[in-house]
Amino acid sequence: ARQRRAIIDGLRDSITHGTQENLSTEKISELLLITQYFETLRDIAAQSRAQTVFLPHSASAVADVASQIRGGVMSGSSSARR
Repeated sequence: ARQRRAIIDGLRDSITHGTQENLSTEKISELLLITQYFETLRDIAAQSRAQTVFLPHSASAVADVASQIRGGVMSGSSSARR
């Protein structure tokens, strides 16, 4: 959790450096998830033996993917505490 917090804080500082802009942790988290989403698509495409993967791909689909990832992380965290 501390590592994710440090990443989010670093992204916030990097994006808002020299501006008066104030980004919420939620917005920075979404940016991180979207970046990871695109990196995953790139990595799948780069695999020479990759099989076809169909993913919804639109602005709303990315928000939906972010929501699903957040939900999965929260479910995994609550299961691990039990």
